Amino acid sequence: MVSAVMLGVALPALANEKRKESCDITADIVSQAVFARMAGQTPAQAKAALRADGSGITGIYKATIPPLVDMVYGFEVSTLGQVVVDQYKEQCLGF
Repeated sequence: MVSAVMLGVALPALANEKRKESCDITADIVSQAVFARMAGQTPAQAKAALRADGSGITGIYKATIPPLVDMVYGFEVSTLGQVVVDQYKEQCLGF
């Protein structure tokens, strides 16, 4: 019974830590896309740069690049900046 209680406490904590890690990584993708757009890159250029080996984006997170870049490029340029990244991360952590 004790181990079931411990699992009941440990599993949500692990899930929250994994969610935070995932939100941190995807927020970094959003940040890089925001600054790529502000620098005048096309969506294709931003996606290619994020997929490149030196980008730091690996594994399952590479699949999130196209929709996150498309999301950023759907915003008006005048609304872009760190606030977009912060709002994305807040929404991500709220899920």
